[in-house]
Amino acid sequence: MTHISPNLLRSRKGFLTLLLLLIFPFLSHASGSEQNSMANDSVPDIVKSLDNKKSITIHLPAKLAERLKYNVKETAALEETTNVHRGGYRILVFDDNNPRTAQAEAHGRKKMMESAFPELRGYVVFDSPYWKVKIGDFRSRGEAEHALERVKTTFPTISRSVRIIRDRINSGE
Repeated sequence: MTHISPNLLRSRKGFLTLLLLLIFPFLSHASGSEQNSMANDSVPDIVKSLDNKKSITIHLPAKLAERLKYNVKETAALEETTNVHRGGYRILVFDDNNPRTAQAEAHGRKKMMESAFPELRGYVVFDSPYWKVKIGDFRSRGEAEHALERVKTTFPTISRSVRIIRDRINSGE
């Protein structure tokens, strides 16, 4: 087992050494005489020879190459369906830490808000020990203030507890 110090890994040479140790079994493009001389030389000499080459050929087993292709396709499909997150504003319409009732109340408040304002998406969040309900994905504070006034006029009984907060919002771009 070869030990590489953390200080060596911080340098380019140390990184190349580690890389070489990891991929050495896959390097099979060298000629027979080069392989013999490389086997007898120390690892830093191998790294020097890799620095001098313009490209390195790595031969992957077919199954590994197929596995890598599958993961690339899966990642691309996931990125297409995932929303882009950015900074913005939401309206906090509920927060409570009562361990017996807060979760049920949070889900009830979310349903109430989504039925009154179907264009605003609701989010139930457990931020220990608080259950919170946030609504909307507003890019500007002005948009959030307009929606906050609508919430306060529609539900005057909760108007004292609702407020605008900065949050990471979803934008379907």
